[in-house]
Amino acid sequence: MKILFLGTGADDWHNYDGADKRKNSGAIINENLLIDFSPAVSDYPKALKRIKNIIITHTHRDHFNADLLKEFIKENNARVYAESLSAKKISSDMGINVIPFKIGEEYEIDDYTIIPLAANHSVEDEKERPVHYIINDGDKKIFWGCDGGWLVNKTWHEIRKHKLNSAVFDCTIWDKEGDYRVFEHNNISMVKSLKKAFYAVKVIDDSSKIFATHFSKNAQHPHEKLCEILGEDNIITAYDGMEAEI
Repeated sequence: MKILFLGTGADDWHNYDGADKRKNSGAIINENLLIDFSPAVSDYPKALKRIKNIIITHTHRDHFNADLLKEFIKENNARVYAESLSAKKISSDMGINVIPFKIGEEYEIDDYTIIPLAANHSVEDEKERPVHYIINDGDKKIFWGCDGGWLVNKTWHEIRKHKLNSAVFDCTIWDKEGDYRVFEHNNISMVKSLKKAFYAVKVIDDSSKIFATHFSKNAQHPHEKLCEILGEDNIITAYDGMEAEI
């Protein structure tokens, strides 16, 4: 399995052009499965050419851009999937045909088996429920976990049924005390604890690759410092355009 990280930044990088800039969140699996359709896709036209399926986590602007998606599907045959309430919202409010997922159920999409799981993250619209994903391409299996802080209990019990080759964790904020976002985003210590918990119950092992992504501009270290701190626990700091083999 291959992962291309299109963007590794949180929402506060929006319209920011300073040093150490990160684009908004998104990734491509094996060149044909896209996670989220954020503004970052505009910088990767060649990488989008083979996309057949798009899975949405939620519709915050750093993960989803309806106008860009409409233009893309006009010229491509890609199918769009989202959690059932989110799918209904996107279809009715934005005029995009979306195939619904139900949380906790398993779906076959071409060569992939995908399980959407509830995320501990809030959206303004009660018609929508953010999700994480377990993605299996028939050879390797990964957990994609952003946005969201810690894990919903039911989500954790589902994850424990699996042996993962990789996990990608939200790491929006650093360990500054009193950051209110800790209730729906991870800080560095939380990411390290999540990795240890996954390891303790053998969801991952020494061969599994663990990534941190979705870094805030206003509450996170520069890239080199992140590599140093996360590297202490063998966690890989993702960056825009990073390609990883699982």
